[in-house]
Amino acid sequence: MPTSTDVEEAEPAWVVATVAGTRHVGSRDGRAHGATFASPRCVLPLPDGSLLVVDAANSRLRRIADGGGGPVVTTVAPKALFFNPRCIALLPDGGVLVCNAGHNRLARLCLETNTSSQYAGCGRKGHRDGPAHTAEFSSPSGLCVCGDGTVLVADTANHCIRSIAGPPNRCAWDYADRPPSAPPAQPCSSPPQARRAHRCGRAGHPGPP
Repeated sequence: MPTSTDVEEAEPAWVVATVAGTRHVGSRDGRAHGATFASPRCVLPLPDGSLLVVDAANSRLRRIADGGGGPVVTTVAPKALFFNPRCIALLPDGGVLVCNAGHNRLARLCLETNTSSQYAGCGRKGHRDGPAHTAEFSSPSGLCVCGDGTVLVADTANHCIRSIAGPPNRCAWDYADRPPSAPPAQPCSSPPQARRAHRCGRAGHPGPP
């Protein structure tokens, strides 16, 4: 009977390797092992095989993708869009949800158009439940997207967990950033092509705040 020591010795050891970065602070794009970051906080694998990185101290989102000769780092969301982002998650529509901690709100990034729009939070620091576009957060720093579309948020400076959810049979990510005067969100039963266009800044989607 093999002992636990025998099993440990027979299994190959895990190996740690650097994917991107030089250990020096900076914001340089380019080949992964020459690129620089400043306090990266979160990494999200994307469906195309690339990695999206929250480069927090640079207030940017960076992408690591195959450049035909090795991985390359590019900036996909410049500093103007975010302030001290902390966490990202993939929405079912393909958009990226961002904990924009420095602005006390959640934003949705459309990677196809590199545009950002309000998802939840009015930008005022505080604690206020209610409609997503008037809710208040304080340095939201963590999130996850549940299978039913509900978003859970670690509202760090408020010391609580918040949820963003909608009416039955509606897609939370379709309506969360809509002011009361906006057209009603499309139900989840609408054709996938229409939902993708609607959610990603094209047919009828509101622009950046």
